[in-house]
Amino acid sequence: MAIGYFIGRQCLIASLFSIMGIILVRRWQKRHRQHFGHNVADDPDHQQLVVVESSLPGNLWLVRYRGTQWQARFQEPDYPAHIGDSARIDGKEGNILLISALLFLNPTLNPY
Repeated sequence: MAIGYFIGRQCLIASLFSIMGIILVRRWQKRHRQHFGHNVADDPDHQQLVVVESSLPGNLWLVRYRGTQWQARFQEPDYPAHIGDSARIDGKEGNILLISALLFLNPTLNPY
């Protein structure tokens, strides 16, 4: 009996169906992307403070948050940020933090 033949055929068929399933799910996700929006209320990073460390090309900034550096973009594109400024996380676009400037009237209130 050629049991190995049947197992090989079954593995091939299972692989083909898996690939087709992945392709169908990815197409469905792309068409229904707006339904998978990020819920801000569940985001532990929302409204947290970051510190601006340097500017990057493409209107991006390098900020320090949770002990590491992240790429961020100001919600106000023309905001004249400076190194050491504080900002607040308002959302995310993939791995890029969307931040807004904080204007502290009293420098002693700045937590950084």
